[in-house]
Amino acid sequence: MATEMAPRRSTERELRHSMDRHLRTSIDDLNNNEAHDYADGHDIHRHSTDAASRRNVSPRSYTRHSAEYSGSLAPPLRAASPAPPSIILSRHSTRDQTALPPPHPPPTGGSSCRNLDRYNQGDWALDQHLTNLVMELEPPSKVRNIRKLGRASTAAAGPTDKEDHHLDQLHRDSERGRDDNDNDITDRDRERRFRINFAEVQRMRVRKLQCRLVRDVVDMRYTGREVDGWEEALDKYIQALRDYDYMEKRSQSARDPFLATGEYYIDHYIIMSYLPDELLELPPADDAAERLPKVKSVCKWEDSVTDRVQQICGTRTANQFSALVGRIAVAALGGVFLLGPMWLMVLHNTLWTALVSTTVFVTAFGVVVASFIEEHKDVLASTAAYAAVLVVFVGASTAGPVGGSAG
Repeated sequence: MATEMAPRRSTERELRHSMDRHLRTSIDDLNNNEAHDYADGHDIHRHSTDAASRRNVSPRSYTRHSAEYSGSLAPPLRAASPAPPSIILSRHSTRDQTALPPPHPPPTGGSSCRNLDRYNQGDWALDQHLTNLVMELEPPSKVRNIRKLGRASTAAAGPTDKEDHHLDQLHRDSERGRDDNDNDITDRDRERRFRINFAEVQRMRVRKLQCRLVRDVVDMRYTGREVDGWEEALDKYIQALRDYDYMEKRSQSARDPFLATGEYYIDHYIIMSYLPDELLELPPADDAAERLPKVKSVCKWEDSVTDRVQQICGTRTANQFSALVGRIAVAALGGVFLLGPMWLMVLHNTLWTALVSTTVFVTAFGVVVASFIEEHKDVLASTAAYAAVLVVFVGASTAGPVGGSAG
């Protein structure tokens, strides 16, 4: 009896060892899920086929027959122990990159100095947008000094006492300079102002998400397996595009909230508080490689002593007053476009006056509407409706005896 039990125990140990090795290899195959997964899966299939051939069973039913054979010899096997950390690999953290293809070099002619990393696209995306993150402002010309951005803020009443105290404190802090040992801010800081574009950061985010989506789609195409997280990446990519459309829409407002520009005094104070001293100490050479790109100023540079400092996004009272002024201006403009040609056709009732005035006013109206309306169909409908109204004026003015004699 003992002689018969010895081969059965030996066979049971071999079977347990084989199934445990098969289970660990399967866990490793599921966690990697990359190009080398195919090789691991192929090895597993080969081992399963060899083991099945020795027992004269098909590879698909190898697991089922093994379980039945084990149950006939011994009690059910206990659960397999957890695989060591070296076997279970995280999908997005630790991966064996030896089986993956080497990264492609950066595109020629670009500003990138680093290759595109398969698992960290942020550094490469940053290289593509690095030069446009911070730019230096050119001093405004006398012509541009007339233009003022942020009309919503300038139309408001003066700031409250609390705001005055806060602005005075900002002015005193800026006068003390960037170092407590300095008594006054340097002349170079007075003359140099900068602009930070948050829209460029959003474009960098869109590019980063695009790289991640391309990686996941390529992996799914050539491995035949679904990659975890591709749905979340696609949702983030779509939301990032929607956010960029919103940022583009807000850029048409009186003051773009996605620009931190030194043209406004408080923005200038914030930017100068975070810029490194090494950047401010660079010589004013425009052709230096380390210099920031320069952009033209679109409005007068604010001075806390002589100008009223504008608040970001404007106050509610200022925005409401600005909206009221805008509606009144639109109503007045519409009255000019309707009453102007009517007065001309009535006071100077000739056919040429009616035709020329209609042509000029319809053209001007189309240009104005195209400047404020984005949809092409809305521009066409508005211009056609206005032209129809003027055609009625032309018919009424040329139907009289004076118009008939003039024709």
